[in-house]
Amino acid sequence: MVFIRTKRIKKAQYAYLVENVWTSKGSRQKIKSYLGRIIELKYKDENDEYELEESGEEKELIKEDKVSDNIKEDEVKEKKTEFERYIGINLKEFIKDNDIEEIVRKMVEYETVKAGFEKSQEEKNVMMWGNIFINLKTFKTYVKRKHGSVGDVVLKSHEGFICKESVKELLKYNPMGEDEREDAIMLAKLFVEAGLKVEKEIFIEVFAKVVKKGR
Repeated sequence: MVFIRTKRIKKAQYAYLVENVWTSKGSRQKIKSYLGRIIELKYKDENDEYELEESGEEKELIKEDKVSDNIKEDEVKEKKTEFERYIGINLKEFIKDNDIEEIVRKMVEYETVKAGFEKSQEEKNVMMWGNIFINLKTFKTYVKRKHGSVGDVVLKSHEGFICKESVKELLKYNPMGEDEREDAIMLAKLFVEAGLKVEKEIFIEVFAKVVKKGR
C-alpha cells in the first residue's frame, strides 16, 4: 500500500508517494515518485453553512431539538446533509444510481467548492481556483504558471491530500469481508487520506454499496 509523505524545503512543502518495502534490515520507506508542491486549501468555519442555494422546502426544515413529542412522525421533515443539498437530489437515490467513481468524483467536486473552487468555463470537468486546477475525470491536480508551463501540485485538505494518487487508492478499495468493522475503518482511513471530510450518513451509504459490490 502506498501513502503520501511531506518534506519541507525552505518555506514550501512538497509531497512524495512512498511505500513500505522489506529489506534485510526490516521495513523501510521507498519513494516511488514526486507529486508536487503542497497547496493548502482554506475552508470556511465548519460551523458556518456553505453558500449553497436552498429551496423553499429546505428553508422550512424543522430542527430536531425543536420538535415536540406530540408531533406526528410523518410531519417532521428529515434534515438533509450538506452534500445532499449540494447535489440537489436524495442521497440514497444518488448512491444507488451511480458507481463508486462517480460518487467520489462528486465528493471531490463538493470538497473543492467548499474551498472556493469554481467550474472552469474553458475546460470540461475541471475545477479552478486562481491558477490552481483539478481535473475531475483524472483527478490530476496542477498549477498553470504565468509563462504557460504546467506543474503538479497536491491539495492539502483537512487531514489528507487531494490528488490523483490518493483518490486512486480510495477507488481501489475492496473490503476483505472477514471483519466488517475493520473494513469500515480502512475505508474511513482512505477517505481521510484523500482529503475528503465525509458526513456520517454518506459514509454509511457508500460503505453499504462497496460491501454489496464486493460480495
